[in-house]
Amino acid sequence: MKFTNIIVLIMLILIIAPLSAASDPTWYSISIQELAIGGNLYNNSIDLFKFPSLNIQFAQVLTKLNATPTPGYENLRIEVVIPDGQMRFVLMGDPTKWVTYELSVQHGQTPEVYPSVFPYSLTITPGTVGTTDTTTFSMRNFSPPNSGISWRGTYHTQLHIRVLDADNVLLREQIHQLYVYFRTIDTNGIPFTLLTLERYPSSDNINLPQMQLDQSSLAVGSVNFQSNDSSISSSYSLRIEPYPAVLGNFTFNRSTDNGYPISYKVHISGRTIPAPTAFSTNVTSKGATGYWQDTIELAVSAMNYSTVPMNAGAYTSSLRISLIKN
Repeated sequence: MKFTNIIVLIMLILIIAPLSAASDPTWYSISIQELAIGGNLYNNSIDLFKFPSLNIQFAQVLTKLNATPTPGYENLRIEVVIPDGQMRFVLMGDPTKWVTYELSVQHGQTPEVYPSVFPYSLTITPGTVGTTDTTTFSMRNFSPPNSGISWRGTYHTQLHIRVLDADNVLLREQIHQLYVYFRTIDTNGIPFTLLTLERYPSSDNINLPQMQLDQSSLAVGSVNFQSNDSSISSSYSLRIEPYPAVLGNFTFNRSTDNGYPISYKVHISGRTIPAPTAFSTNVTSKGATGYWQDTIELAVSAMNYSTVPMNAGAYTSSLRISLIKN
């Protein structure tokens, strides 16, 4: 039996006339890295209830200047957003149970800070030209309130890191999907599937005329699928389609009128060829834990391949990504 159990959406915004801006993103070099431990903060090797002081570094923001900014734009702001502003991992399948944690943030050699109110913002000065500064994120003091069997299972949270300039222009962002396996190795916990979306800053203010001129492609987001399903008989696929589906083709539409839709194509980086209409891809591998999982990056290209007349203005388009168990 085939069924769709999770759907996420990504909205794209393009401009026909480039917008002017006081800042220049090329002044900065910014990357957000997930450290080697990945999203798996606890892999069954330690009983979390007995070792609540476990301290794990899970992400870093690396910043440096490529050029000297205009005065007033020397600093960047790192913003951290967590679900409902609560520092907790929630048990998959039972939102009434959770594990609390403590977050620490350290920029360079400055003392660690322990945010308690979210969204949390930290103003930093990037490294000088050629020198990289590092901001490190850690979790510690995991505190399960109960060690009973009903509390054992897979816990999940997410942490959204954003880097903005002095005008609050989003320069880089990443959503970290984090898991705690609070159980013994032979306890599988409640079955779950999870589909999450990371929308890249490039999804805003897409410069269509330039992309049409140089026939380039642009990565606009990524989708991550996680599960604790290890069955060899299971089969999953991801379907990418325009939203609403009645549109048929992938198109940008101007919000102010019913002008010509601007067509484009979508592909999965390194996996599929650009497609003008909906398509699917199979999940073909399991992760190191033996569970079905996949990560794809979505990109757009072939802007206005139907060569319709283009009027200046703001256009939008939405993609719908569905997880299907076959």
